[in-house]
Amino acid sequence: MDLAFTTAHLADPVINLTARERDVFALLEFDLEKGAEKIAKQLRIPSSTVSYTLRRLIDRDIIRPRCFINSFKLGLHDVGFFFSLSEQSKSSREKLIQRFKQDPSVAYFGSVLGDYQYVAVILCHGLSEFSTIIARLTADHGEIISDKCIVPRLSVRRFARKYMNPRLASKNILMLESSDGEHKIDPTDAKLIMALGNNPFKSLRELARLTGLPLATVDRRVKQLRNAGVIQGFFYDLNIGRLGIQSFRLLVRIQGLSCSVRQKVIDLCSRHSLASYLIEVLGSWDFEIGIETTDPRNISSFVEELYSATECRVSEVKVLTELEDFICRHYPGKLGSGAPRA
Repeated sequence: MDLAFTTAHLADPVINLTARERDVFALLEFDLEKGAEKIAKQLRIPSSTVSYTLRRLIDRDIIRPRCFINSFKLGLHDVGFFFSLSEQSKSSREKLIQRFKQDPSVAYFGSVLGDYQYVAVILCHGLSEFSTIIARLTADHGEIISDKCIVPRLSVRRFARKYMNPRLASKNILMLESSDGEHKIDPTDAKLIMALGNNPFKSLRELARLTGLPLATVDRRVKQLRNAGVIQGFFYDLNIGRLGIQSFRLLVRIQGLSCSVRQKVIDLCSRHSLASYLIEVLGSWDFEIGIETTDPRNISSFVEELYSATECRVSEVKVLTELEDFICRHYPGKLGSGAPRA
């Protein structure tokens, strides 16, 4: 099942959220399981109003409930594959897109505008397996792929969307990170993880129905997976295209190997209202930063803040405009993880 929210819906009218809708989303984005009563108490409104507001956001396809899975804990790594096509025939593009969409190793595949045309996130057990997967995906199309770049991910941080309501937005961060210990799973765990990663999360009861497992088993196994750090949490993803918000991916290279400079980048993104995710990588750049805004001019302001925060230790910033998400399985998550969207 394709869970992706398309980045831009040019033919759809832009929806303007009310202040109440923004407040409810901000309080629930990273705390999906929080009850309507608690939200109502915080906002000083009836719980029925909270339930109505939430249902209206879901029914209009503005938000979807998700599960954030840390595949690193399962011994998997995600590797970014950026590339362009030298041949622009419609049939070649469509065949390649379908191949990426249908392959179970592809967590995310989307189109961008900038130095590259496409971005894929591949789940694998190492670079040797990655090479095999890419060979399979590009078979019969290898000659038209150009300007390719391979970037293994070290960690992914997904931030709450503070621009919805900076005062109420969660301070928590959903995290994909390498771990010393791999959590071993059995076929029952695998069935649950695949269901959670490929379907909107509604309830444990619905998950039990979807997997054909007893509710008690689902409840126990999900708790165990959460305690092990495999399930990072349940959250609401935002369909930013319906709100007229554009997503950008900044490819940032810093000078040297200073840990303090890297930490300054992390600190800036953690508190910045427009940063939706931060990915640490190995390769041609050091970070990928997700920025969401209705005004592209804010990108320049963010880059200036980045240079200032790192004391001009940033050597290069490339900007990719994210156009469309073709597939986003949320296992482990759009950008690792975006987020990261996502």
